[in-house]
Amino acid sequence: MIVMKISNEILGTVYIVSYLCLLYCLWLWNGLAFLLLTFIFWGIPLLIIILPLLGIWIFTNLKSLVLIGYVASLLNSYCLYLVLRNFHLERITDTAGQKIPLSPWLSVAIIVFACLFLSVATLGFYKNFIFPFFKKNE
Repeated sequence: MIVMKISNEILGTVYIVSYLCLLYCLWLWNGLAFLLLTFIFWGIPLLIIILPLLGIWIFTNLKSLVLIGYVASLLNSYCLYLVLRNFHLERITDTAGQKIPLSPWLSVAIIVFACLFLSVATLGFYKNFIFPFFKKNE
């Protein structure tokens, strides 16, 4: 089967690169507001950013860590939902609520990187959690 031929190292590398690219795109969208919220709430919003990095546990052999990692990686589906709901992203420029439209390529990049991230996480979950159950029954 083709899934078993892909190594966990390759999947982990694609996972990390897609997550870093997604974070960069999200920073371009609304990074300064996130930084302000981080200072106001004593760094708690940084936990939201760090939790999907626990998804690297998907590529281990311990079943409990694979499950925790997959659930942690699903947190990024929320940003995908936000971008799909408001495809042409806008940035609020002042306290009066005036908005400027951003490039549609930023929306497309966020969608592509989030889908790549979630598909690699799902592929790793299937390879390291579900597929071994089928292999034991054979």
